[in-house]
Amino acid sequence: MILSDEKSPREAIWQLVESCGYTADLPAWDELSSGSSPVLDLGCGIGRVARHLARAGRQVIGVDLDPRLTGELNRLSETESVEAVAGDVTRLAGLDLGRDRFETIFAPQQLLHILGGEPARCDLLKGVRDRLGPEGVRLLLGEGRKDESGDFTKGAGLEEGQADIVFDAMNGNLNA
Repeated sequence: MILSDEKSPREAIWQLVESCGYTADLPAWDELSSGSSPVLDLGCGIGRVARHLARAGRQVIGVDLDPRLTGELNRLSETESVEAVAGDVTRLAGLDLGRDRFETIFAPQQLLHILGGEPARCDLLKGVRDRLGPEGVRLLLGEGRKDESGDFTKGAGLEEGQADIVFDAMNGNLNA
């Protein structure tokens, strides 16, 4: 799978260098989204996870704030079932994603931690709630730390009920 080439913008190449060599979480995203289609990938970037899931047979819609990254994902995945949309993940209600509801919505890597604080995190989670199908599953990546009770959800800055599953990528643990 080619995630960048000589035509790629600098931003895409930096994302490739910074995070695309990381693959330890891919089997977990694959297992957790098994049987789901379409899947909504929040903070998709150049498609490290989205393209992996598309190759496993999922239809994936990705959202990223940077139009250069979504453009690159669309260009390099034109033969795969991936579509990337440039937009703000904290304003999901206003984005045209081709459908209203998704069976699985996930936010891999550090998205929850770079949104700019609790208000933005809450806006993201409200949008996820509104876009999630009735039997849908929210999959969010935790930062690899537990709170004092051993709960990854709170360690990821979330309240009870805001995520069905938090994946602790640092230790390869699932907290359902």
